[in-house]
Amino acid sequence: MVFEGSRIPLRVWFFTALTLQYKVSILEPSKTLKMYYDATYRMVKKLRESIYLNQIRGRLKGIVEMDKTYVAAGLRLKGGQAP
Repeated sequence: MVFEGSRIPLRVWFFTALTLQYKVSILEPSKTLKMYYDATYRMVKKLRESIYLNQIRGRLKGIVEMDKTYVAAGLRLKGGQAP
C-alpha cells in the first residue's frame, strides 16, 4: 500500500495525487502544502510507482510468452569487431 506506515495525512496524499493529473512540477505542491521538497518528491515517487505497477499488472494478464533474443546493438570488442 502506498499510504501504509506514513505520517502524512490522507488529505495531503490525495491533494498530491490530484496535482499529478495536471502534470505540474513537484515544487508546486510542496510550496502549497508547506512541505519540504524531499518529502514531496518521495510521495510523488511512491504514487507514480504504484500507478505504473497497476498499469503493468493490468496489461500482463493471462499467459505471456517471450522468445529468447540476443541484442548486440552498440556493443564492440577491442579492434571494432562485433561480439
